[in-house]
Amino acid sequence: MTFENMTLEQMNWELTIANLDDCINYLDEVIDRLEKAGNSVEELKQIIEEV
Repeated sequence: MTFENMTLEQMNWELTIANLDDCINYLDEVIDRLEKAGNSVEELKQIIEEV
């Protein structure tokens, strides 16, 4: 479907869905980074306990 054939409401929904897809992708990246940070914290705790 091209933009010429879409109603304003349809275009708004398409943009909303695209924005939500971007948000989901960004949140997936944030979750991955938080998991990596959590693993790093656990590694540091183990190193400190060994010292």
